Amino acid sequence: MTYAELAEALGHKLESAQRLAFRRKWPRQVGNDGLARVAVPVAAMEARQAKRAAPGAASDNPPGGSPGDAPVTTPVASPGVPEDVAALREDLARREGEMAGLRVALTMAERAADTARADALEARQEAREAQRMVQEAMARAAELERRAQEAERDAARLRGRGWLARLLGLE
Repeated sequence: MTYAELAEALGHKLESAQRLAFRRKWPRQVGNDGLARVAVPVAAMEARQAKRAAPGAASDNPPGGSPGDAPVTTPVASPGVPEDVAALREDLARREGEMAGLRVALTMAERAADTARADALEARQEAREAQRMVQEAMARAAELERRAQEAERDAARLRGRGWLARLLGLE
């Protein structure tokens, strides 16, 4: 509805209707005719109507008039606003349910990712430890190979000497 329609429906001045829409942060859109349209929630209009319809309410008696002179206002729906509020509420509830489900799925995915990161870190540490152990084993194998070659050289040298030189420890 336009600001003028809102002001008329609420029984306010145009400026008051504009300030109310601004304060409540109701969505605004410029129509093809150049007039601003405000998406006034139906609940807000119903609350205003209930307040105006309550017996003894201050708004029942306009200044300088009798209760019968008060204009009867009904919410004016904007052409772009769907009439079926129940369907919108059902859709909203369904989407909120979907969002809750997606939040749960996101939380589970984040936990799974955290677990996977921790497992990957542990696997990297185990791989580094295994690599270190392999390097140590290779170094020991190289040392043993060197000692074996040295022992073979000593044995070959000892075999090349005669029995008397070996007995006396001469070279």
